[in-house]
Amino acid sequence: MASGRRDNIFRIRAKDRLIGEKLASQDVPDHKKGKPLNIPQFNFTIPLENKVRSMFGPPHYASRAHRIESITHKLMEDLAFEYAGMINRFGESYEVFAQQWKELVNALELDELNDLIERHNTYYHMEANLQIDPDSGTYLNGSVPWKPKERITVEGLLKRFPPDMTANLNHDEDE
Repeated sequence: MASGRRDNIFRIRAKDRLIGEKLASQDVPDHKKGKPLNIPQFNFTIPLENKVRSMFGPPHYASRAHRIESITHKLMEDLAFEYAGMINRFGESYEVFAQQWKELVNALELDELNDLIERHNTYYHMEANLQIDPDSGTYLNGSVPWKPKERITVEGLLKRFPPDMTANLNHDEDE
């Protein structure tokens, strides 16, 4: 099998030489002389297991990570829009805004998203076949230690979008 592949490579190279010699014997414009030929070179093969794996779409961990990112991004966009709208609606009523905002954030259903994050954190390192750092015993994503995705919590959302409008207004003035 290996000799058959080698013969194909030699045939391709011989064909390249023939094309090059044919071009050299013709009147080639000066601006084309010495330029590499645009002939595709196949110096690698894709293993069968990778070809079969690609037939079934992206790996589960990639689909899960994309789904987590898109849900989280949409959630943050919606919260930012609602936050700005409530600030405009309640104006100077800081206490009413804080109460309404906390009620809205506490009413969010985060269980499905957090279950997805938990599944991702549980299986990602196995599905992505991450290496283990022999010194620390941690998983490596490339050369960087892998960090599990953080759960989305009400407390985290209230830190990002604080119910205290005065703190947010003072923060905007500092920038």
